[in-house]
Amino acid sequence: NWSISKFYRRDNMSKYINILFAILLIFGTLEKAETATNQSIWITVSVSARVHNVTRDIWYDSITNALAEASNGNVIDVYPGVYYENVVIDSFTNLVLQAYDWTNAGINTNTIIISTNGFNPITIRSCRNLLLQGFSINGRINASTGIALINCVSNRILNNIVCSNWDAGITIDSLSAENEISNNIIFAQAGAGLREGIITVSYTHLTLPTN
Repeated sequence: NWSISKFYRRDNMSKYINILFAILLIFGTLEKAETATNQSIWITVSVSARVHNVTRDIWYDSITNALAEASNGNVIDVYPGVYYENVVIDSFTNLVLQAYDWTNAGINTNTIIISTNGFNPITIRSCRNLLLQGFSINGRINASTGIALINCVSNRILNNIVCSNWDAGITIDSLSAENEISNNIIFAQAGAGLREGIITVSYTHLTLPTN
């Protein structure tokens, strides 16, 4: 789904505008284009967030919809954008859910998950060997926990930014074991940065500023 709002000034420049629209619809960018007469045309293109199940080669408009049709062992790439959802990852084995820009460019600030209803932005329940990485996760203060692990074993939570949650950045319940929480930046929580249920959790390179 493409939505276009445009702000431009023109003096008989309609043909240039039509050409630019065609280009921007293909590439989905924000551009200031100079016409042949050096007149400026500003066009803003808003592109729907994109989620790609790489294993099945199917595209979705939300993370929730992608997970609803995912299977064990699938790799899901989430492209840059703001995703207003409460993501529940339930009963998967060997699933990979990752921000595309993190895996390709080491950027974890432009793929953002924001809670919509006061619940956790991400809940991981009864998963094994899952990889979650490269996201910015924001509870908007209303959410209790940025990432909650419930009855999870041997999962990896890597390279995320977790902020603005009411209770804690990441919680791990007492039924979970052998999970790795590494290279995450967790800040601006009302409660603790990370709360553990048991001690069999690896905290390698976990960053907890201002908690």
